[in-house]
Amino acid sequence: MGESISTALPVQSDLLDRLSDDELMLKLRQGCPEAFDCLVRRHQQAALQTALRLLGDASEAEDAVQSAFLGVYRNRERYQCQGFFRAYLFRAVLNEARLKLRRSRRQQAALHRLEDAYAVHPAGSTPAADDRRLHHALARLPLRQRTVIVLRFSADLSLDDIARTLRLPLGTIKSRLFGGLRRLRQEYQGEDE
Repeated sequence: MGESISTALPVQSDLLDRLSDDELMLKLRQGCPEAFDCLVRRHQQAALQTALRLLGDASEAEDAVQSAFLGVYRNRERYQCQGFFRAYLFRAVLNEARLKLRRSRRQQAALHRLEDAYAVHPAGSTPAADDRRLHHALARLPLRQRTVIVLRFSADLSLDDIARTLRLPLGTIKSRLFGGLRRLRQEYQGEDE
């Protein structure tokens, strides 16, 4: 009998991995904590990357993501299964990141730390240097543009999902993305506006 129990767990995990996010949320509501574990495994990395790009600090990003997942868990009964779990989660991550930025009032200090840590060295064109230059340029964008760019390219959300996540019209998202990419290019190349 011990064998059937030990082999049942991977099978259940395998079955859960096949479910959609909405189906996992329904399972979670029914008292299956493994469903939440599956959601965390599925989305944690993208959520962390998004928070890190917005906050610029790994520890703060981890806290924001943990708080977002905790909020999703606590509000599992309120979640409406409409196929938009990823947008729902990223809205929670963005809200937590914004709270951290507001609460800490360290956004300017963080940008200065990023500038000091990732000073642009045009002569060094290694991939690591290019990544630092990109991170530096991204950190200099206004939060509204940075948020849209991070959601599009780090979290790999579609423009429609970003609009749902931020609860903004699609045209506003396109405008912020276009303007943000233009400004990012200028910042990256060292041009002044």
